Amino acid sequence: MSVKQGDVVTHAIATEWGVGKVVEATIDRVSILFNDGTTRKIACSHFDDLVPAAHSSYHPVVPEVAPLVAAKKGVKAVSKGRKSKQ
Repeated sequence: MSVKQGDVVTHAIATEWGVGKVVEATIDRVSILFNDGTTRKIACSHFDDLVPAAHSSYHPVVPEVAPLVAAKKGVKAVSKGRKSKQ
């Protein structure tokens, strides 16, 4: 299979990876972000294992936003123009 950036594919052998979108493509390998949130690099020798998939089937996991470090430490935000009392 000819693979280019933006293609949506599945891996015929590793079906547990789900559907992925090609985020980088070179002559030697492609990097694919799969629905499980993992980016995997596939060597050109395995391009034949990649199968086109419907764009609508690509739903990557959105990473959870980590809480701010300041919020964890109990630091209060200070508005601009106001000085905090010490």
